[in-house]
Order: sequence, then structure tokens, then C-alpha cells
Amino acid sequence: SRGSTEFIGMWHTHPQDMPLPSQTDVAGMAQLLTSGEKPPLKSLLLIVGWAGDEVLLGTSVFDRRIFQKGHGSVNLAVTHVPHLRI
Repeated sequence: SRGSTEFIGMWHTHPQDMPLPSQTDVAGMAQLLTSGEKPPLKSLLLIVGWAGDEVLLGTSVFDRRIFQKGHGSVNLAVTHVPHLRI
């Protein structure tokens, strides 16, 4: 990283099976992307979920503009992680 560090996002698990952002997650992303002197334009959120004993990975990319003017986007994807079991 040549001595520099930048925040790109965060991850956590949810108690329910589908790894989709909760209202708390969306509020946290809004605060992260609109607060501070130089907030990031985008942030990545990873959520781990389960389907039976198999792992699901939810990825969400939040764009600051969605919270500022309602013109940005949130890209969501849920991916089955083969061969990884809990």
C-alpha cells in the first residue's frame, strides 16, 4: 500500500439466512458516505449468510450519491460459496 491505508468497506454476519443489508446497515452506510471532511464515494459491505449448512456471501456496493441526491445506486449480489461449509 506504499504507506497509505484507505477504508474500502466492512463485513459481518446476520442471524437470518439471506445476507441482505438491513435498515441498520443502510443507515450505517449513509453515515459513512456522507460524514466527515472527505467521505468516500463508494463503500463495500459484505454479509455472510447460510442456506442449510452452506455459506452465502452477500455483497453490496453503496454509492454516496444515493444518500445525497437520490441519484446513486446500491448494487447487490448474493453468491453461493461452493465447498465451504459451516
